[in-house]
Amino acid sequence: MVEVIHHEIPLLDLGIEGAGFRIQNTPDELQRVHIDQYKTSDIKYQADIVAIVHGTITPGGPLGVLLVVDFKFLSNPQRCRFKRVEISIAFGRENNAIGGRDEPIVKDLAPCGTFRMDEATQTKTDTLESDVSLQGGCSLATLSVGGSFQRTTTMDIKSHAILNAQWEVMENRTLRVGVPAHLRTAILLELPDEAKFRAELQLIADIGTFRQKIKRKVGAHTKLDPVNFDPSETMRFDFGPTLQDVDKTNLGACCINVIGSANSAASI
Repeated sequence: MVEVIHHEIPLLDLGIEGAGFRIQNTPDELQRVHIDQYKTSDIKYQADIVAIVHGTITPGGPLGVLLVVDFKFLSNPQRCRFKRVEISIAFGRENNAIGGRDEPIVKDLAPCGTFRMDEATQTKTDTLESDVSLQGGCSLATLSVGGSFQRTTTMDIKSHAILNAQWEVMENRTLRVGVPAHLRTAILLELPDEAKFRAELQLIADIGTFRQKIKRKVGAHTKLDPVNFDPSETMRFDFGPTLQDVDKTNLGACCINVIGSANSAASI
């Protein structure tokens, strides 16, 4: 019999005032680390920023931002589980409606496409593993969560720029224990200028066996604040571990595929 371990923590929309674990911005806050969260008695979901690197796409070229975001999905497979998850992150210029002119564009993202956990590496245990503490400098590969997944559809984003980052994650239908518990993603943005911009997240998940859905929207026109960025020279700041193999003047040369990864265990 598989031992199932659950860790319970309070998840509040606002959180404690001034604390980092909240999903509402403080006045004029930039780069809020904790993006979103959702919890019921059987399922938990959380989205967080792991790292941010500001620079240029090419030496002397347009501004760029490398963004690393974690998604975690924990559930009790015997009662309820995440069967399929659609994630979309759109980027808007200042407070303008998304879809206008001069918006940030997604130059690259990882993992790319639709995927599910490799059956050989996913287990039926719900045991949670601790996050690795990244102190000081590390490489891009160190940021990988070390899992293995099977890609079912790959998007070709090399030939054209896209306006948002999208992923579709499915459970392994043989094991039926839910989607990967820990998904680490990387997004490389090209910016037209130093104007402020924001990230808006939408997540749609199929839950359990009765086609129950949850829909989470983080954005300017929802009750959940977007994540704001200011790439101007006086305001931008990096976040997270120092990535020793990232050239800030040539972000387009980064191999972000080594960051995008999935694992069958996660901690929240």
